[in-house]
Amino acid sequence: MPKKRKAPETFDEHVGAAVDAQREKRRMTQDELAVKTGVRLTSLGRRLAGKIPFTVGEIEIIASVLTVKAHTIVEAALEDYGGIEKLLATAVSEDASNVTPDDNVTYLGHVTPPYSAAADEKPRVDPKD
Repeated sequence: MPKKRKAPETFDEHVGAAVDAQREKRRMTQDELAVKTGVRLTSLGRRLAGKIPFTVGEIEIIASVLTVKAHTIVEAALEDYGGIEKLLATAVSEDASNVTPDDNVTYLGHVTPPYSAAADEKPRVDPKD
């Protein structure tokens, strides 16, 4: 009899469950996903269990390997968790009354800063001893 997975409690566990659902939908093993994404199997296992959070970059890579959009995974996790309001309320305080619709956070995905952000316009100065 297959082992039944306990219900997720933290948002990280919901993200792991959403990734796992997409992985199983494509009939891919954790080992195959680890190899294709370049994430160590033990690290992937901890992330799927919600013990370590996924980074945005990891979600994008995994989504690419699973041929889904990254926001699909995040939205599935949010829906299962109870929505952005609950996530924000949990992050801010236990009281959800301070969360407003203006607190909505849009998932942007990978954002590359402009080249001008990397430019250092200050003149170089020799180090002083």
